[in-house]
Amino acid sequence: MKLFNIQHYFGNFLNCLQKGTTILRKSNNNNLSLIEQLSLKTNYKQLFENYPEGIAMLDNANQVVNVNGKFEQLFGYSLKEIKGLNLNDFIVPDLLYDEVSPLPYSFLTENAPQNEYIRKRKDGNLIYVSVLAFPIVINNKQTGYYSIYRDITDRKRIEEKLIHLGIYDSLTGLYNRTFFKEQMRNYDLRMAETGIIICDINGLKIINDSLGHQVGDTLLINVAHILTTSLRSTDIVARIGGDEFAILLPYARKEEVEIINQRIQKNLCKYNENALTPPLSLSLGWAVTQDTISTSMEELFKEADNNMYREKISNKHKTRKTIIASFMSSLETKDFITDGHIERLKNLIQNVGKVMNLPEAVMTKLYLLAQYHDIGKIGISDTVLFKKGFLNMREIKEIQWHSELGSRIAHSTSEFIPIEDLILKHHEKWDGSGYPLGLSGETIPLECRIFALVDAYDAMISKRPYRKTWSKTKAITEIKNCAGTHFDPYLVENFIKALNYPS
Repeated sequence: MKLFNIQHYFGNFLNCLQKGTTILRKSNNNNLSLIEQLSLKTNYKQLFENYPEGIAMLDNANQVVNVNGKFEQLFGYSLKEIKGLNLNDFIVPDLLYDEVSPLPYSFLTENAPQNEYIRKRKDGNLIYVSVLAFPIVINNKQTGYYSIYRDITDRKRIEEKLIHLGIYDSLTGLYNRTFFKEQMRNYDLRMAETGIIICDINGLKIINDSLGHQVGDTLLINVAHILTTSLRSTDIVARIGGDEFAILLPYARKEEVEIINQRIQKNLCKYNENALTPPLSLSLGWAVTQDTISTSMEELFKEADNNMYREKISNKHKTRKTIIASFMSSLETKDFITDGHIERLKNLIQNVGKVMNLPEAVMTKLYLLAQYHDIGKIGISDTVLFKKGFLNMREIKEIQWHSELGSRIAHSTSEFIPIEDLILKHHEKWDGSGYPLGLSGETIPLECRIFALVDAYDAMISKRPYRKTWSKTKAITEIKNCAGTHFDPYLVENFIKALNYPS
């Protein structure tokens, strides 16, 4: 049997084995002294034992003659346990046993590639190994072979992960855009009855901005579950964008696509019945080959996408209003809302408006500001929001962030755009010591200067987790003391008049 060059795979080990075989042959030569024979055997043993890959010396019946320490470490078997036994009975998984040839003749050819297999350890765990065989030839006769094992489990797992990432979306576990497009090309070749559904999450950006990307990611995962449980086993669903999903429905008529669409909507309703804030809203668009003028799968995709986009535009206002309503509903569980905070603010604003004879447009903004000024607190943790005692700098920054977040939320819905700037600036102070912009004097909008008085007064006379309730007299005294610093001094006088204004 011809010896082949494995230098590419195992470096200098070919030379080591060639030398080892020569050593064994010479050690049996009666012309060598006993010391020379012992020396040669010792050198060979060191070569065999110290090599960093697992080696099994086998006879032609695949029975174990010897193994080195690395082999024992790799597979968990000692030489004593397997000597004289067929190695395949121990390290080949049962399901793969029929695939193993009696002798690895394929390894022993000149141009054979390196072979990679799954093998089993003593503890039952499976590992990937590269296997290479090298014949033992003595006196021109092949008497057995070395089987050399390199553990490549980590490499194979990385390869499998890369392959998985090339096909699947890492967050949802669905197929990705690349795979979906490839499947579309496959169906272009056999243009049978096929449907496509495009699905987009409504309001995901406002949810990410308000509640954080972790909440948004959870919604994406939930959408993936809703879609997969609504489809047939033959359908292909993929996440093809940040908030967009696509479904390929092979051999589906219009009636079947409509049924699947209805099933998705039904499962979505079930989810929202049991879900906490925020609600999940989807826009769906679909198209089928038998009911369209499309001439390719790409055109069918565009048609479904256009249909989805039209639905998304028509639902845009309703969706965002629903999300904001869910935010407010969530905030109603907070003490500062459930104790009638907003209604008291509106009553105070009404009296201030009468005293100052404010225009209707200003009053409308003030009422909206009273209702939604704290909407940004949906993004503040309860731990910080209701902490008793002093806040550290990080916690103070988190609290102050709510005015910026609230402004961003208001900007997302046309109904609240008139107060987005007021929400941003409602914590500014007359002397410039407020946040987030540090505005001062009349650069602060009038509505914010009025609201600062109303909100501060109600906070003083109401129960808070961090202090006791103040009396009306104490609160008025504090407001007077802060005229010219926190509050517009002109407005302080009118506000005190409004406190005594008859309802």
